[in-house]
Amino acid sequence: MKVTIFAILFVSCLGFSMEQRLNQKHVEKLKETKWGTTLLSMMQLHAKSNGPVQELIQAIADLIDDLENELEQLNLDFKVRTNEHNAITTQLELDIQAATIDYQRTTDTIENLLTPRRDQLKAKIDKLIDFQDGNRKNKDETELKREQERADFELQLEDFNSGIEATDQALNLLQSLRNPSLLEIKKIHVSLNVVAQKFKGHHLYGPLIKALITLANQQNFTDQGIVQTIIDKLNEFRNQVVQALNDATAQEVQNLADFEARIHQLDQEFQEFASQITRITIDLDATVDKIQDLTQFASQRDQDRQGYQGQLDIENSTYAEETQIYNDLKSQYIKELGVAETAQKLVESADLSGIKL
Repeated sequence: MKVTIFAILFVSCLGFSMEQRLNQKHVEKLKETKWGTTLLSMMQLHAKSNGPVQELIQAIADLIDDLENELEQLNLDFKVRTNEHNAITTQLELDIQAATIDYQRTTDTIENLLTPRRDQLKAKIDKLIDFQDGNRKNKDETELKREQERADFELQLEDFNSGIEATDQALNLLQSLRNPSLLEIKKIHVSLNVVAQKFKGHHLYGPLIKALITLANQQNFTDQGIVQTIIDKLNEFRNQVVQALNDATAQEVQNLADFEARIHQLDQEFQEFASQITRITIDLDATVDKIQDLTQFASQRDQDRQGYQGQLDIENSTYAEETQIYNDLKSQYIKELGVAETAQKLVESADLSGIKL
């Protein structure tokens, strides 16, 4: 019986000792924080004033409820902010992507399509201007050639007319001979000599006609057969000179027609080059305007992208700061809850009068 009683007393003492050690552990834990120390002070004050324990227990329970509610509201607010952050960043990333695509597509169009086209159009205009310069050079050369042809024809005309005139004069003199006297022969010699000196024929038959006139001038005109032969040859050569004159005149007419046709062709080509330059210049101006417009658009979209990126960086930085504040507050709430729950356990299981700070 004594042994049983001793055992009961020993267990009771052991239990009381363990409870004291557990309460002291709670006290030491509360002492680790200012908030815990404050609660211990309240417990000690409550114990000294012999205040109702249940009232203290309820106050701590209410405190725990408040902390849990504030923590719940903190989590809810942060969840709302996180959803808002995700929506903002998603939209900004989409805006950045759209601006980047617009910028890349626009610069690609400028660099790979419009700029080469602009350069090609400029090259075409430069080439057409070269064609125009060549055209005007050809026209100048054609006109110079025509002037030379006209001058040559006029010289030929003078030459042929001189030959025909001299031949006609010689023929008239020779054909007038009918048993001439010595005085008439002398006059004919003088006249033929004058004709020979005035003769300027440089055409094919010129030397032959002049030779016949010279030969006639050397005759005494007693042999009418020789005279007639000279007359026949002069008529033959005259006809050939007239034919040559007609051929030269016909050639001059043809040369003039060819010249006018060539000038007309060159002028038409020049106008066609000018028309092409006008059309290409319109296309070039439109291309240059398009390049300027797209360059401005690309610059604007690049600025937009930078603006969106700046907003995104600010949003991410702000959210990171808010997340840090949230984590710090959450940790603080959890810590305070732990302290309050420890205090609650201590109040519910301990003799407050034995609390030592």
